[in-house]
Amino acid sequence: MKALRRKAKRTTAKRAAAKSGKVKTNGRKRGLVLSKRQVNEYRKNGFIVLECFWNKRELQEWREAVAEASSERPIEWKFPRQNQADVSNVDRDYYDNVFKQRLNLWATNQKMKSLFEKHGAKIGRVACELEGIDGIRIWHDQCLIKEGWANPTSYHTDNPYWTFHHPNACSIWMALDDATVANGAMFMLPGSHKIVNSSADPFHLVHIGKNHGDYFQKHPDGNEIQQIQPTTLEMKAGSISFHNGLTVHGANPNNTPKQRRAMTCAFMPEGATFNGLDNVYTKEVMARYKKGDVLEDDELNPLLWSKTHPAVSFPAGLPNLKYSGHYKDPVVESMLSEMQKQEARKLGYIS
Repeated sequence: MKALRRKAKRTTAKRAAAKSGKVKTNGRKRGLVLSKRQVNEYRKNGFIVLECFWNKRELQEWREAVAEASSERPIEWKFPRQNQADVSNVDRDYYDNVFKQRLNLWATNQKMKSLFEKHGAKIGRVACELEGIDGIRIWHDQCLIKEGWANPTSYHTDNPYWTFHHPNACSIWMALDDATVANGAMFMLPGSHKIVNSSADPFHLVHIGKNHGDYFQKHPDGNEIQQIQPTTLEMKAGSISFHNGLTVHGANPNNTPKQRRAMTCAFMPEGATFNGLDNVYTKEVMARYKKGDVLEDDELNPLLWSKTHPAVSFPAGLPNLKYSGHYKDPVVESMLSEMQKQEARKLGYIS
């Protein structure tokens, strides 16, 4: 009888976790297999939390890589190109105090690249299973470090910012510290991705600005979306979340003196096409495409996993230590850290 009661309690706990979008996993199992319930909950809500995805050793590896890779990149090298202007965000004084953000760290730091090479296929397969697609590429990685007392992140969707539009684009968010209500946990609006995707303009862009609820005033379906009760994603370090690129979400300010560290990566479904919008591509790269062209360059957007190629496909070396924008734009050696210079010399990029 006691055994039956324990089993009933475990079943109830599992159902409650699934309903909240949080599902405990064993990150030590390399062949992580999602349940049908997990996939259904993700597609219903537009997000899922997988707890204990990284073990203690793996979590420390990600922490060390993020610390090293982000410290090598000054604010002038936030985007892939050195000195590339941030054309995606408004209210820069406000936005730069939302979090410390550095993009495409895999292309400037060997530790970061090695971690994606080691774990990318696992991450990519989970993303494909959740979204029901056959393959996925990195659009861009980014660290999102909320410093002590950092501003809130106003509600927004991700995919409208990007140089491709796809209803199955998604992102992963890795908690490198415990994410709490106090230090900047995310808030997801469950089911909002369905409303956005069915609207007349699914990829309508509302910028992250000073007003936390601007999205609801500026999106055509904002009145309906703002009626949704948010789900708070408090996450233990080592947990990860996946969310669809059209799921509306935001984050609290960091009301503590300590950093809240996170590593994220935006994913592009295989076969996605160029839409002509500026984001992280350089002018040289933008000039190579016309609207409707398939974006499938492994050097720009490495393949993480596909049914026909279930392994990562990264370029040799570190592209942004050779070219600050991947193509034709020589790296400015004076902006390299000593560690980056050593790596660039070893790779033959500088003498």
